[in-house]
Amino acid sequence: MLFRSQLLEQLQQGELDAVLGRLAEPDRMMHLRFEPLWSEPLVAALHPAHPLLTLPFSQWQTLSVPLVVALPGTAIRKAADDFLASIDARPGAAVIETLEPEIGRSLAWHDHAVWFTPSGNIHDGLESLPLEPLTLPGAASEAIGLYLPADGEGDAAGGHIADLVDLVHSLRHR
Repeated sequence: MLFRSQLLEQLQQGELDAVLGRLAEPDRMMHLRFEPLWSEPLVAALHPAHPLLTLPFSQWQTLSVPLVVALPGTAIRKAADDFLASIDARPGAAVIETLEPEIGRSLAWHDHAVWFTPSGNIHDGLESLPLEPLTLPGAASEAIGLYLPADGEGDAAGGHIADLVDLVHSLRHR
């Protein structure tokens, strides 16, 4: 599996025409431009029987369940950290860092962890491990879009790819 940084590097070197992904940190976007296609709010994904589902966020101060968060330095992690700070929450259990939706989903389902993730991540695999999303108040949305070379090369291909991705996304979220 290639990581976003490797894909963006290949795009910068002209080995790829476009890359679809979440908005990257500015230092990863040298000589690239980002065309946003849609955005997803950050949610806390919980097992349907999780006791936190019945509590307001203001009562989440001491979280005695595992937390699943994105890696430090990512926009998703910053949004989760900002939310936890806004409610003065202190994790009382493990904090697991991952960008793999399968790991987050599994921990939320089997271990009753609180998984902080963009809402689109919980829709994949929903049939096998259905989770309840709680949209976080004040949390920023995560932009999903198309990376293209900043010099305009690949604009025709990028436009066709963007149209195709928009179509697939709209069909999938009906």
